[in-house]
Amino acid sequence: MSLLKRDSGKRYKKDNKAVTPLIATVVLIVVVVVIIGILFVWFRGTLREEITKFNTDIRLKCNEALEGLQASYSISTSTLQLVNNGNTAIFDFQVKNIKGGSRETEDLSDKVTDWGNGLTVGKSASYTVTFDAEKIELHPILLGDSSQGQKTWVCDESIELDVA
Repeated sequence: MSLLKRDSGKRYKKDNKAVTPLIATVVLIVVVVVIIGILFVWFRGTLREEITKFNTDIRLKCNEALEGLQASYSISTSTLQLVNNGNTAIFDFQVKNIKGGSRETEDLSDKVTDWGNGLTVGKSASYTVTFDAEKIELHPILLGDSSQGQKTWVCDESIELDVA
């Protein structure tokens, strides 16, 4: 669509430099859709599904799990000794192998053959396991309840052990 402009002689001439209303509308709709998409992704990232353990937020149980946990590693026998004297059962451990500046993550239950049902309350266990690292961080993995059934939660808190 072209617009008509009045020149100095009071005559109208065509101006072909204007944006058509159709193109302007399409651009406006695209901008609005992009903004809505960005807001949706942002809000979805801020919402977490609630996971509880004994009707308490599972993140609060992480501190309790570590308070009663004792861990040691014997380099000479490649034995990891774990004792759970706390009141929170530990389903598994996420092991972060630290060597130089790199970190590799794996579950302890994948490294040992006799993991069983985890480290229940009052349980003491020894596992023969080798780590290709200088240090390891043991992050407890707790099993909790959510609206979609049982789910695991990896605690941010950890115990660090020298293994080299």
